[in-house]
Amino acid sequence: HLLEMLTRLAALTPQGPTGTARALDEFAGRNRRRAVTIVMSDLFDPDPNLFVALRRLCARRHDVAVLHLLDPLELSFPYENPTLFVSMEDERKLFVHPRTLRQTYVEQMAKFLDDIERRLSECGVDYQRILTDEPPAQALGRFLRGRERRG
Repeated sequence: HLLEMLTRLAALTPQGPTGTARALDEFAGRNRRRAVTIVMSDLFDPDPNLFVALRRLCARRHDVAVLHLLDPLELSFPYENPTLFVSMEDERKLFVHPRTLRQTYVEQMAKFLDDIERRLSECGVDYQRILTDEPPAQALGRFLRGRERRG
């Protein structure tokens, strides 16, 4: 099933707002029996109900895991030249000179990641950060081995 699922995911084209919380609530409504639930996301979804939805899944005894997908460039922000950044979630665009923002950006990203990890832990969600430069099979294997060790 994993190969089929990965093939379908690879064929998807991102478009429009994410709506992760709504999708999780719909999933919980349709799946009354306990299920393994894996959410793959960059977690940049601005929906404040995302953690509420994840908490609800855990409260219904689903085994919930989040694979937090990030590009390594999102962590280091190595850009040098003035650049137009375009949101993939909405219509926002921001033209900036990266060198003037790098330190603040890296600090805020670290705070964001710490907050995400803390909030997911409080919800009882298994969390794994995955960088997009890591081969998918290797990342998935690392995730599964970690879950196996936690048993």
